[in-house]
Amino acid sequence: GESAASAVTYVTAWHRFDDGRPDAVFYGQYHDRFERTADGWRIAERVLHSSGNENFDVPWRMIRRLGRD
Repeated sequence: GESAASAVTYVTAWHRFDDGRPDAVFYGQYHDRFERTADGWRIAERVLHSSGNENFDVPWRMIRRLGRD
């Protein structure tokens, strides 16, 4: 069978702060690449793309994570 796959997962992440700031929301997508290993399917690479946010006062940047053994 196949030994690689990919997926896009949409995320809405709601954040509540305990310092009085208003709640914040992040919108984005995880772009994942999977590989089949001897132990089963594993995420080989994950990239987070921001689609927008509400009430965050910090700049967003792409986050790339590679799978580890």
